[in-house]
Amino acid sequence: MNRNKKIVIISIIGILLVLFGLGAITYAYFVAGITENEGEKSIEIKAGKLEVKYTSTKTMSVPFIVPGWKSDGLHYYDSDSSDGEISAQVASSKSEIPSGINRSQGLVEPAAFTVASIGDSTHNAYYIIKLVNIQNGLQRTYPNDDRENLKVTLYRGTYDYGATENEIVYGPFQLNSNGEQIVVNNVQVIEPKVTDKYYVMLEYQNANYDQTINEGKGIQVTVQVVALGKNTKGEWVTSDGTVIDLEEEGV
Repeated sequence: MNRNKKIVIISIIGILLVLFGLGAITYAYFVAGITENEGEKSIEIKAGKLEVKYTSTKTMSVPFIVPGWKSDGLHYYDSDSSDGEISAQVASSKSEIPSGINRSQGLVEPAAFTVASIGDSTHNAYYIIKLVNIQNGLQRTYPNDDRENLKVTLYRGTYDYGATENEIVYGPFQLNSNGEQIVVNNVQVIEPKVTDKYYVMLEYQNANYDQTINEGKGIQVTVQVVALGKNTKGEWVTSDGTVIDLEEEGV
């Protein structure tokens, strides 16, 4: 007897999360299913459900940066009335920041957020943390490339002004072909009923060479969480089935 059998496999799909504004956003991903035309057999396997909350800003944007600046909510810049030069300043606490200092003087909070597993008690979830919508005004310099002095650091935990512990990743911007950067060095795994806390900080370091050409340039980045699943080949994919080459992405 000639029997035709058709198998359709729909892969685990992660939902790409583009976050606008603050508040909680939840999403899930799943594998659904293996179906045969004889017996109409189908299987659905549920996976992790995540909730992402931003406790501060998700976009760090500064129109004017100078060497020595950080997006830690304590650094800002001011001009020296004696010579008119602009230099980075740092307050020892929030209460010591001069009145009227705001984002236009470089005062920016780190991007702080939580990723929580709120699904069932049996499935892990997977995600990466990226920087997107990057606008980097720093120019390349020779023989030393001043752009390498713009650093990004990812910390695990809750931010306490001036105290930076549990550093996960630290280094210069390393953009992929899409002009984005994955800031974690591997796929993050979160177990059921667990909450991961993070904050991302930018820093423009002082160097031992002339950085005048980049003083006053702007920088803007947005932090984004991307849920991942695996296709039938075992490759990491996003919600539309696009394969993520983690080696190419810098992970």
